[in-house]
Amino acid sequence: MVKKLIIILLLVSLLFSLSGCFGYRRLKNSGTSMEPTLKKGDEALIDYNYYKSNQLVRGDIVLIKLDKTQSKSSEDMLVVKRIVGLSGDKIELKNNKVFVNDSELKEDYLSDNAVTKPFKETNWTIPKGKVFVLGDNRILSLDSRILGPISEDIIQGFVILKKK
Repeated sequence: MVKKLIIILLLVSLLFSLSGCFGYRRLKNSGTSMEPTLKKGDEALIDYNYYKSNQLVRGDIVLIKLDKTQSKSSEDMLVVKRIVGLSGDKIELKNNKVFVNDSELKEDYLSDNAVTKPFKETNWTIPKGKVFVLGDNRILSLDSRILGPISEDIIQGFVILKKK
């Protein structure tokens, strides 16, 4: 019994370490913008091929590559965010809530004290080929409230697993 468990654990470890060969990579989260869903230090498995055969869906957690101008830093930056608006959607932020096409977005993943405040704009219509993304920790997130809708082309992959 113990032998089988050790073999299974070794195989899982081997698959996890080789996952980059199959379009998957591990990413250690270094920020806090997705808390409580993804905490600083958590590891996520990113599927870089997922969107070759799947559509973007509201609620997906994605890895995004921001360029220097978007990240407001000296280098490109990878960030993890949640898609809340798709091409053609109308997004409105009011009363600390997100409204998509005039319906309040149910966000069970947010902490009880989450605050969703706009920075400049409060309304967006998402153009074709773009999405609206937010971090789950809205107070500390560089997201579409600042960047505006982002191009689907800068989405690098789908976050399919996290482990602590």
